[in-house]
Formats: sequence, C-alpha cells, structure tokens
Amino acid sequence: MYAIIHLDAAMDKTAVARAVAGIAGGLAAGETVVTEWAEMLVTDGEEFAGLESGGSEDADRTFRHYRYCLEIEPLGNVDALVFKANVASLLAELREAGFRAAVGSAAEPRDESEA
Repeated sequence: MYAIIHLDAAMDKTAVARAVAGIAGGLAAGETVVTEWAEMLVTDGEEFAGLESGGSEDADRTFRHYRYCLEIEPLGNVDALVFKANVASLLAELREAGFRAAVGSAAEPRDESEA
C-alpha cells in the first residue's frame, strides 16, 4: 500500500519536507518525513511523470506540471482505512497551506505470490 501526492511549491525539497512534517505532525530529515503513520519521501516530480496515471496522456501532462512528488508508505501495521484517511487529510491541509497538490496514485498491498 502506498500513495503519491504531486506538489508544487516555490521552495526546495528539504523545505517541502519540513513543511510536510509540520503539517503531518512528523519529523523531517533531509527530504524524508516520518510520522506515526507513514514514511514520506520528497522527490522531483519528473521522476514519476507518466508512471502513476496508468498511461493516460492527459494525466501524464498534468502531473509533469508539479515540481515535486511526495511518495508515502505506511509504517508498521497501519490500517488501510487509517492510512487513506491520513493521506486525504494531508492533501487537504497541504492545499490549505498554499501548496498546489493532487493525488497521483494509491495502491493496495501487492500479493507477493503474483510477483
């Protein structure tokens, strides 16, 4: 299970991580944020352009316009419903804080036997 939020902000990745940590109630170390419910990594948006959209050209173009990507993975045994609620809350709070933000992807746990 994971989620990706695309972000646009006029600051560097470390500053974005600090802002996300403040909003999510976590700690930032460089470009990584750790909260009670997730570990997040701020990356350049173009690293993920086209991967989350399932190949939709329109979605690919849309997400390329976001400077950063916040990759979010739950910690420990965080319940899927709690994780999704926290991601939705984080998205709303990022927008309230002035970030342009959009959910790019979310996935359920992958069955390792399918690998």
